Amino acid sequence: MLLITPPQTFLYLRSLGTALCLACLSLAGTVHADERRESDSPFKIEDFAPKKGRYTLSAGLGYAVSDSKNVNVSSVIIPVTHNYALILPDVTLDDRRRDRFFTRMGLRYALRNGLNASLGIRADASRSVIRGNNNVTRTEHDAGWRQLTAGVDYRLSSPFDQPYVLAFADVALAEKNGDDTLHGKTAAVGLGAHWAFDPVILSLSGSYSYLGVRSSSGKTYDPGDIVGLSGSFGIAVNPEITFRAGFAQSFSSGDKVNGRKGAWKSSSAFTFGYSHRLSPRLVMNIDAQAGIAGNDTGQISAGFTWRP
Repeated sequence: MLLITPPQTFLYLRSLGTALCLACLSLAGTVHADERRESDSPFKIEDFAPKKGRYTLSAGLGYAVSDSKNVNVSSVIIPVTHNYALILPDVTLDDRRRDRFFTRMGLRYALRNGLNASLGIRADASRSVIRGNNNVTRTEHDAGWRQLTAGVDYRLSSPFDQPYVLAFADVALAEKNGDDTLHGKTAAVGLGAHWAFDPVILSLSGSYSYLGVRSSSGKTYDPGDIVGLSGSFGIAVNPEITFRAGFAQSFSSGDKVNGRKGAWKSSSAFTFGYSHRLSPRLVMNIDAQAGIAGNDTGQISAGFTWRP
C-alpha cells in the first residue's frame, strides 16, 4: 500500500500538474506547427484540394474561336484543377470558323488525403460559319451539353517536396457527337509536377489522350490519339496571387477518314494564367490560350473553386 503524506501529496500533485501542462503545451505546439506548416506551403493554390471525406466545387465560363479546313483535330486545353489541364480534341470535318461559349462544372471528393475522385460536365453554345464551294457560306447554331467525365487524381509527393507531383486519369462517360451520344470514346492519363523557388513556380505536365472511332455527316473517322506536353513559369506576387505564362505542345497520330490514313499533326499554343486565392476556401483562375504555328484556335476562360 502506497502511503502519501501531505507534503508528498503536494509534490505529487505539482509533478502531475507540470506533466499535464507540458503534455498540453506539446499538443498545442504540434497543432500549431501543423497549421503553420500548411499555411507555409509554397503551393497554396496548386494544392487547393479537399481534405479526407470533404469536397470542392468548381464552375467556369469561357469563349473559344477556331478556324478549320476539312478534317481538323485541334487541341482545346480544359483546366480541371489548379494542378493540371486536359488536352482534349476539337474535331471538325468542314471548312468553317466557329465561335463557342462554354461552361463547365465539377465536383472533386477526397477519398483520403492525397486521393481524389471527380465528376465534371461541360456544355457550350456555338455559331459556325461554314464555307462551301464557289464561296457559298451558311451559318449553323448549336447548343447543349457536350461531355460528362469522371476521373481520379493522386498526390505522389508532399507539397513540401521538390517536385510536388500529381498523377491523374479521366474518362468521358458520355459525350455528344452530332446527334449521337458516345460512351468511353475519350480518355486521358497524365502527370503534373511543380517546383518552387520563391517567388518562382515552375510547372510541367504530360498527358496521353485516347480518342475512339466516331462518325459525323456520313463519314466514319478515327481522330488519332494525342500526346500533350506543357510547361509554365509562374511568379507568386504574394502567397495568394500567381501570374503564369507557358507553352503547350500536342502531337496527334494520323487521323483516319473512311479508312484513309492521314499524317501526324502537331499543335502549339502559348498559355497565360492568373490565380488568386480570394480566401482560405475560394480560388479564382483566369486562363487563356493562343494558338500558333498553324493552330488557329484561341480561348479564354474564368473559373472558381470553392472548398467548404
